[in-house]
Amino acid sequence: AYQLWAIQRDLTGAEQTVGDLSLDSFEGADGIRGVVDPVLGAIADAGGTARSPLLDPLTVIPVVGDQVDGLRDLTGRLDEIASTADGALVDVESALGATGDAGGKVALTTAAIDAVDAIRDELASGVPVDTTSLIGPLRSAAVRFDERLDEADTELSVLEDRLAVAKDLLIGPTDVLVLAANNAEVRAGMGMHLSAGIVTIEDGEFDSTEFFATGLLLGVTEGRADVPEELEAMYRRIWDFGREWRTTSTSPNFPVVGSILADLAARTPIGEVDLVLSIDTPALAELLEATGPVTVEDRTIDADNAVDVLLRDNYLELGDPSQTSERRELQSDVALEIFDALTERNVDAIELAAGLASAAEGRHVLGWAADAAVQDLFEALGADGALSERSLLVSFQNASASKRDYYTDTHVRIVPLDTETSALPRRFRAVATLDNPVVDPTAPYVDSLNRFTPVGVHRAFVTFTLPEGVTDIEVVNGDLSSIGTDGPTTVANLWLRVPEGTSGDVAIDFTVPDDLWTFEVLPSARIRPTTYEIGPVTIVDDEPTVVPTPRIAAFRPQEARPLEAAALAILLMVAILHVSRSRRLNASEPDVDGAAADARLARALVLFALALVFLSATT
Repeated sequence: AYQLWAIQRDLTGAEQTVGDLSLDSFEGADGIRGVVDPVLGAIADAGGTARSPLLDPLTVIPVVGDQVDGLRDLTGRLDEIASTADGALVDVESALGATGDAGGKVALTTAAIDAVDAIRDELASGVPVDTTSLIGPLRSAAVRFDERLDEADTELSVLEDRLAVAKDLLIGPTDVLVLAANNAEVRAGMGMHLSAGIVTIEDGEFDSTEFFATGLLLGVTEGRADVPEELEAMYRRIWDFGREWRTTSTSPNFPVVGSILADLAARTPIGEVDLVLSIDTPALAELLEATGPVTVEDRTIDADNAVDVLLRDNYLELGDPSQTSERRELQSDVALEIFDALTERNVDAIELAAGLASAAEGRHVLGWAADAAVQDLFEALGADGALSERSLLVSFQNASASKRDYYTDTHVRIVPLDTETSALPRRFRAVATLDNPVVDPTAPYVDSLNRFTPVGVHRAFVTFTLPEGVTDIEVVNGDLSSIGTDGPTTVANLWLRVPEGTSGDVAIDFTVPDDLWTFEVLPSARIRPTTYEIGPVTIVDDEPTVVPTPRIAAFRPQEARPLEAAALAILLMVAILHVSRSRRLNASEPDVDGAAADARLARALVLFALALVFLSATT
């Protein structure tokens, strides 16, 4: 019994470890081996225990011996798979240490594909565990084991396809339009795209052009990009949406935004691109975590200081309009140095992937691809920036031409309104608040260069992106700009002006559909994340979060109904009498008189219960 318990303990622990695996698991671990070896060790221990001589005497006992043999077959099969995986990792480990060599990144994807192939071959060639003579929990475990192997093969097939897509991207040539999103001037779920460059990926190397101001592209853009009518109706008049590069991110719907940006690129000397990548300053910090520091103009930029240097110090030190080109050169040079480091250094690929995955969670990295397979890869990585039917995002979009979003705090509160008239509220109020602090020290670029906005006043275009099916939107506070749709979501746009040193808010009421039970709160990509209070739940939007709608928390306890409760109790007694009557009649010596008495009492109680229900309904 102890041996069986030990096997179960080892395999359950291994399964739990594998189930919890993510890129974060490898951060801080001693390479791949630091994570994988404990799993392989647990599998080996389980196999060793199953082959223990202590179990040999049981093999001659009928039925029991079959169970021991089945147990050994199961752990032996698992041991074979683990051994294959162990051998496959050797080449992957070797490739991980040579990513800075010529072709090293392509070689890594090749090694990963070969490892997956080897494991899939082992899964296909192995003999399934014979379950015909197994019984009880062991039979169930063996059946589940075979089912899980089938699932694993399917999952590995998907992984192999995605690795092949990544390999093709690295082999290239792949032209990527990289847009630097500025978090000091926030749009909808991303920073404003103020700079751009073209990065060409070929044989695993990254060759980047100089970054240029997107504002300069307006003069060389021919015509307008194709834009969904719903977005054109809301944003063209105000933001020149579909032509002005810097305002395309007024929508958080990146599958659409990326397509528009690719179309705009094709209408300029840039030409057609394969990918569009939005990457902001926190994402650059994640890249620096993997590449190590870079040096620009005798200044060391690393993961710890990148955000402050680029979004605060850069504007305070070079905040005069006459220093615009110098300030942009610093941002451009940092990006160029990072891409050079990705090519030249032995970057820890797992650390890099984990950092980018973390950045994608917060919408700090967003990708669009012309190729459907690559777009599926972005979706799998959570970097596609798509909206869903339950999406909720309140965006405080900078309309001041300032860089004050580094300093401002934002809050959203959503409460049910119809709790007094409905046990299941459908009407809600959303209040969006912005705190605009006094900034000292400051500079012209921090305060505002917009001649229509007084110094220090923060003008925001507040966008409520609400779930599909929301209706009856009513502005409670603020100036309405428009109401419309964006993909599967409903949108309301309001204007807000907040003087320095004060707070201001806008508010709307809206009705949700009957079947909406949760919101999926999307990240705003702000340096200081937005705080949401949704009913009793408080979150910050630094990652996608599913939150119950306040209608669940607003259920009101019903008034006590003693007559109905009594009727239910009586009906329970009737059911007991029915069982008693059945037992009396089916006994070895039937009690006919007792059964008849039970039946008479049951009929009387049913009539009494019906009378109580009628009385309750009439009162």
